[in-house]
Amino acid sequence: MSNINDFVIIDGKLIEYNGKCEDLTIPEGVCEIAPRAFIKNELIKSVIFPNSLQTIGERAFMCCEKLESIELTQHM
Repeated sequence: MSNINDFVIIDGKLIEYNGKCEDLTIPEGVCEIAPRAFIKNELIKSVIFPNSLQTIGERAFMCCEKLESIELTQHM
């Protein structure tokens, strides 16, 4: 499970991920993922996006070769 301290988040924008987790859960409250935030991450296998997410920047997950699945939450 991902740790909140592994994410660099500024004003609701996820800038960078510094953790070693294969299965990520992006924290609730993140509205935007910056371009190239996860570029060339060789560990990530799955990502769960929060309900608060509105924008995923260009190439945010570029060259994440092990990424197999993503899960989008429904807006209520």
